[in-house]
Amino acid sequence: DQLTLIKTLSGSVVGTPATQTAEVNIGSTLRYGFNVLTDSQRLYLNVHSINDEEEESDTGDGGDTGDSGEGGDTGNGGDTGNGGDTGNGGDTGNGGDTGNGGDTGNGGDETYTPPGQNNPVLPHSKAISEGAVAGLAFLTSAGDLAIDKGMQYARHAQTGKYGVAAFGVIEGGSSKYKTGSSVKVKGVSLLTGVTSNVEGIGLGGFLEWGNGNADTENPLSTHTVKGDDELHYYGLGVLMHWDHPEDHYYVNGTVRFGRVENKFSTDDFLVAGAMQHAGYELKTLYFGFQAGVGYLWEINDIGSLDVYGRFSWTRQNGDSVKLSTGESLKFSAINSERIKLGARYLWKAATNITPYAGVAWQHDFGGKADVTTNGEKIEAAALKGSSAVGELGVTINTKSDENETQPGPWKFDFAVTGYAGKRQGVAGSARVTYQW
Repeated sequence: DQLTLIKTLSGSVVGTPATQTAEVNIGSTLRYGFNVLTDSQRLYLNVHSINDEEEESDTGDGGDTGDSGEGGDTGNGGDTGNGGDTGNGGDTGNGGDTGNGGDTGNGGDETYTPPGQNNPVLPHSKAISEGAVAGLAFLTSAGDLAIDKGMQYARHAQTGKYGVAAFGVIEGGSSKYKTGSSVKVKGVSLLTGVTSNVEGIGLGGFLEWGNGNADTENPLSTHTVKGDDELHYYGLGVLMHWDHPEDHYYVNGTVRFGRVENKFSTDDFLVAGAMQHAGYELKTLYFGFQAGVGYLWEINDIGSLDVYGRFSWTRQNGDSVKLSTGESLKFSAINSERIKLGARYLWKAATNITPYAGVAWQHDFGGKADVTTNGEKIEAAALKGSSAVGELGVTINTKSDENETQPGPWKFDFAVTGYAGKRQGVAGSARVTYQW
């Protein structure tokens, strides 16, 4: 890209051709270089994108071609070649062979790079995509709550003596995700709904709500960019569970949608040697779908093993917003596709008390947050990877007024879940159900 400053229609520009390079930051996300050049008829600017790798290598090329200061015949394509008289003796490589040829005759100090080939986006900008992926991480955790905890009520509605059940679940925890840097999400999620036995199938509807925050960290060679993210979501969904009691297998699933709000800010954007505040607010829709299959093995009168597999899909829609420093940001939709394989052992310690323990493995195939600013891609954060899951819990039933050996209408459950691998952390949950 070139900008002619002065051009003579007759005669020539007087003076020795020269090259001067400067670096300019455009806002807080983009970096460009400007070469001030002359030829026989013009004074002009050559504009190009630069990045850290170019800065390290630009001054080391061309040493062999600049010893004599010659080079106009070979590097610059014709009678406008720039570089013959101004070769710098080999140290900086301005000696013609690396020039850009033809009319422009750039003498080799910086090679022009078209936008998009070498990304001029500043490294600290990755914090922007980490803010977006934090919202998706919160939503995938909410989906696990719906199918892990909420689904059990649909199962009870189908198989128990009570045809309808109203339930409520609350879960709180903290998890750290390795996204190339790191995102730590802390929050509370609520789930409440009703399930019923409809033609032998447990069906239900629920409302979900969550409030939390995320801390992001992006270590750089100069400093660490720390960000803060306020997260909120609310939505509704449906769930289904069907048991085949004779063969002991079952299928289940959920569908959910709602709105997620994400407010990100940081005080660690380094611009022109000074720290600068930057932030954005993202409000968009989300959608989720989960489907699972399992087998309940009755080992003996007091013990059973629940083995299951599950697929989960969560989508956070994209949007276009403005960074507080003025740059335009375009967020693409983020999709998480996960599988989970696990087993849970249930032990009937008493008529109304059932402790349980489980282990599982889950893998996310996506979760990549693609963001662009002014057409240039920002380095993406992602949730892709595997995690190990462990859980301990206990379910407590009240006793029936009619028969103490039978469960009553109230059911309570308390559990703690731990994560290791891509996701690291712990969460605790409590739920209560009333059936009639």
